[in-house]
Amino acid sequence: MKEFIKKYYAYMMVVIGFYFLPLLMIKDTGSAISVLILMLPLIIFNISLIYAKDIGFKWYFPIFVALCWLPTVYLYYNESAFIYSVLYGVVSLLGQGIGFLFKRYLK
Repeated sequence: MKEFIKKYYAYMMVVIGFYFLPLLMIKDTGSAISVLILMLPLIIFNISLIYAKDIGFKWYFPIFVALCWLPTVYLYYNESAFIYSVLYGVVSLLGQGIGFLFKRYLK
């Protein structure tokens, strides 16, 4: 059980880190949109894909990914960024689904 918690914790820290690190690259509205719509969904998709291949499909991981976005809305953005929480949760769910299928069919 401790090994699972360590693996799960590592993925969670990566997700949280990628929510705050790209903020350093935002300089104007164009770069903000590219980070929010292109870069973060790709990162979340890949993390979720790897997570599902490594640990398996967990229904709570996309919820965690969505909830972790909420503090950044209050700290760095305005209330219009709440919708990205749902978007990132759905992207995580898709990434986990595809990762789970890869894991299942590659056995």
